[in-house]
Formats: sequence, structure tokens, C-alpha cells
Amino acid sequence: MPDVISIPKKLVGLTLACSFMLTACSKIPIRSPFEKQADLELSAVSEIEGQEETSVDIAWTKVSHRKGRHTYSKLKPIAFSQRIYSVEEGNVLKAIKISDGQELWSHQSKLHFTAGPEVIDGNLIVAARSMVLAFDLNTGQEKWRRKVSSEVLSAPKGNAGILVVQAVDGTVVALSSTNGEILWEVPQTTPSLSLRTKSSPAISGDKVLVGLSNGKIVILNLYSGMEEWEHTLAVSRGRSELQRLVDISADPIIIGDIAYVVAYQGNLAALDIRKHELLWERKISSFQDMAFDKNSIYITDESHNLWAIDQKTGATLWKQSQLVKRYITSPSVQGQYVVVADRGGYIHWVDSNTGHIKGRAEMGDKFYQQPIVSNQYVLVREYNGKLSMLDTKPSQ
Repeated sequence: MPDVISIPKKLVGLTLACSFMLTACSKIPIRSPFEKQADLELSAVSEIEGQEETSVDIAWTKVSHRKGRHTYSKLKPIAFSQRIYSVEEGNVLKAIKISDGQELWSHQSKLHFTAGPEVIDGNLIVAARSMVLAFDLNTGQEKWRRKVSSEVLSAPKGNAGILVVQAVDGTVVALSSTNGEILWEVPQTTPSLSLRTKSSPAISGDKVLVGLSNGKIVILNLYSGMEEWEHTLAVSRGRSELQRLVDISADPIIIGDIAYVVAYQGNLAALDIRKHELLWERKISSFQDMAFDKNSIYITDESHNLWAIDQKTGATLWKQSQLVKRYITSPSVQGQYVVVADRGGYIHWVDSNTGHIKGRAEMGDKFYQQPIVSNQYVLVREYNGKLSMLDTKPSQ
């Protein structure tokens, strides 16, 4: 595999759009309702007013060949304990040092990874089609594997020795994080046609929140799988099958006892998962993951507008539409900024209080995946597979 390429390039003048394919009842991807968007001409990047100069260094870059066209895939890197865990070339799992991009270990599998990685109870968990696998965090050695009902396209989540996955056929499966033993399975109704991406379960205490392809949210007991509550977030309507898609593809967010969930061609809602109550609901359609800070939920809608929504009321705090024709990714929060990347190879920093664009950096190839951020860095993966670490020093 290629070595780390260090780039001493400095970008100055900076203050800081799944395989979105469809799956028929046979579970064979057929086509994407957004495939023509990739061919549309991008708008020019807008001028930035009141720009302050803050430096962004590209600390390191790793180049890898990317197999397949995984546009909105949730097979994305994660940062954990000063390391980055990443899947490259479809079947290579790697551990990389955050500080300098040095490769710590690499595991090449005969399987094709489809979701993850995720750190759960000290294991690195990855899905490979209908197989869930656990690897040692320090060595990359496989510890166990378990076959589930069908392909897994969203990252497993876990708590208290239990990890939960949602398969393409709608089945929610709980496994032991120690040995992969299946603890319970709960089948769910799946439409004959749905988006080829699923939301990951969200876990809080003994509650498992699962967003389904039929526009419903279910809360299950983590230990038994028993259903405790159900809420319909979107109702399927329209003459065509595409118009009737109401998948919950974005991962739910849980803050305290409140869950925030959004459906494609449906609504954004806040739910009290303990009292089983709907707190507020409003019309917003999205298939991309959300982000949050102390007061707001940030969401990229299906038209690629960026919104800030008040957590308590659901009211719009601001809406940023200048990047619509740039086809932006899911947002991430970095200090006082909301960070998105676009299909033209730019990363944008948006003021979380006002929604104004404060800065940008040009990287090269198009972006589909959400940036991974901390206070000191932004990690991005371009469509060509290149993984880059940007050392940022945002002004506060």
C-alpha cells in the first residue's frame, strides 16, 4: 500500500453533497433518484465577506485506490483514542496515527466491507455484506464473525456488551460484543422499494431507537428486543414508487432523553424516548446524517440547503442556501463553526450563530462524506479515496 505523503502546503485566508442507490424487494440495487445530479454543473464558489486570516495546514495525506462508486456510503473513517480506523479499497482495514498518518496495522480481508468501522466495547466492528466482524483494536486480528439475515449498510452501535445492527431486509439484530452470539432478532416491515442506505440504531441506556425504511421510528428494549413504542415520521404518498419513498436513512441523534430523527420526503422530529412523546415535528426532508451542538441541530436537506434548527422548539435559526448548487455533505461541528464539504472539492466553514460562510479550503476531488472534526483538525476523504488531515486553528 502507498506510504504517507506529507504535504507542506499551507492554505491561508480561512476563518473559519450512499451509494444512494435504490433497493428493490430482491435487494438488488437498481438506480439512484439523484444520479443525474452528479452531471449537473456546479455553481461558482461565492465571495466571503469579512474574512479573517487563519491558517490551515494539510498535516498529512494518504492515497489509496477506491474501488466502486460509493457516493453516500456510510463506510467512513472514525477517530478513536489518537487513531483513525479506516476501510480502504473495499476490503482493507487500517489503523493510522492521527498525529502523522503513520500506518500502525493493516488487515486485508477476502470479504468486501459495507459498513463501519465502529469501536464498541473495546472491539473494532465492521460489516461485510451480511457478516458482522470484530477486530482487535491494537493488532487488527479478527476476533469473531457472525452472519446476519441480510446485508448491513449502516454502522453497528453498541452498549453494555451488546451491539445492534439493522440489515437491509429491515431485521434489527442484537449480538454479544464478546463473541458475536445473536441475542435477539426483530423483523421489521420493509417497502418493496427503498433507498440503498440505512440509518444506524441509536442507543441510550436500555433503549434502542431504530429508523426504518417505511418512515417509522421504533424504540426497542436493548436487552430483550421487545418493542416499547412506535411513531410514524413520514407517510408514503405519490403516484410513483420514487415519490413514495420515506426512508429514515440519516442516523438518529440522542441528546439526554431527546431523540432527533429525520425522514427522506418526510419530517424532522424531536421525541422524548423515556416518556414516549412527540415534542415537535416539522417538514424537512433529508437522507444525510445530522450534527448538533449545545442549542442547535444542523441538517443538510435533500436540496442541499444547510439549516440550523432550535433543539427545544424546532424553529429555524438560519438557513444557508448559497451552497445548494455545490451539493454539500452532512455537516459537522467544529467549535463555533459548522463544517461541510462539497462536490467541487471544497471544504466550507459556516458560522454556527449566523449561517454566514466564513472560510473555505480547496482540496481537489469531490466530496460525498461528512468531514470528521475535532477542535484541532478536520479529517476528510475525497471521492478518489484520498484521506487528508487538516491541522486547523479556528479563531474563537
